[in-house]
Amino acid sequence: MHIPMNKALVCQIDADVSAHLKQEMKRYGWSIDACDGMLEMLRLLETNDYDLVVLNATARNVEIHTRLGAIKALDKNPRIILNLAESENYMPSSLIIEFPVIKGTLTTAKLLDAVHEIPG
Repeated sequence: MHIPMNKALVCQIDADVSAHLKQEMKRYGWSIDACDGMLEMLRLLETNDYDLVVLNATARNVEIHTRLGAIKALDKNPRIILNLAESENYMPSSLIIEFPVIKGTLTTAKLLDAVHEIPG
């Protein structure tokens, strides 16, 4: 019997972290895709059904709102998690209220904890 994997898209992640995360998360039933730019993110979202999207965010990153808008415009409903650099001390409160935030390097443990915090 084949058990379907959960599928996640991680945007703007370091290549070394990405390879390790993909391997580790597979043990927990997750298939991870990674992308760098907006166009690649849109292409992957159009062709795949993701359960989860992790967006890299900074206090100065207005692109995060564009990415969130693009996901909604595609009529996709993945759960969203924001990944905020350890050095960032500020994030627009509207985003923190709406989405779980992982601070610092994205690890398997942090991602699994954040997934369990999301309703649904």
